Amino acid sequence: GFAPMPKTQALFSHFHGVQRWDALHPSSAPPPYPVDDAALHHVFDGGWIWILRFNNGVTSAGVGATDDLFSRLDLAEGRPGWERLLEQLPSVREQFRAAEPCLPFRHLPRLAFRTPTVAAENWALTPSAAGFVDPLLSTGFPLTLLGVQRLARLLERDWGSERWRSGLGGYQAATLTQLDQTAALIGSLYRNMNDFETFANLSLLYFAAA
Repeated sequence: GFAPMPKTQALFSHFHGVQRWDALHPSSAPPPYPVDDAALHHVFDGGWIWILRFNNGVTSAGVGATDDLFSRLDLAEGRPGWERLLEQLPSVREQFRAAEPCLPFRHLPRLAFRTPTVAAENWALTPSAAGFVDPLLSTGFPLTLLGVQRLARLLERDWGSERWRSGLGGYQAATLTQLDQTAALIGSLYRNMNDFETFANLSLLYFAAA
């Protein structure tokens, strides 16, 4: 059977006027790169916020969280839910003090999905089309690159041969296995968002593998 997918939802929009974290909270030991120029994550019990700055003054931001947190704060309501979330996170609220959404808020009631069939005789799905877990670690990038690599090798080695069908079966099995592994890791991260040391150590498993 498949590993259970995390039951998570998302609420997001684009904003003008999101302040830089490094301007509000300068670090005494500067990180190796400006944190605001990468994917900035705020992790808290039950969820996380992403902040992605574009080069035109617009910032993508949103929250991925458990069903329980979405229900407790009624995050699906949109902007009022977002404001309620920020009330729980004073330092993040400070970042958004002067921010205004420039797009309507969008709510996704379920982030994770998986299809049971990944390939047949004349077609194959890339891993990102076959399933998705959560944007937390951007796992879709390595999973899809690994899938493209598997498909390229299969085409090069087995196209037009009697091994083609079994090769596609192997491609499907590997794709679903890696989705299972990702679901297990993301689920473990969500269960440990209230314990940052454990959360950080679990994330190292992913970065070492990637």
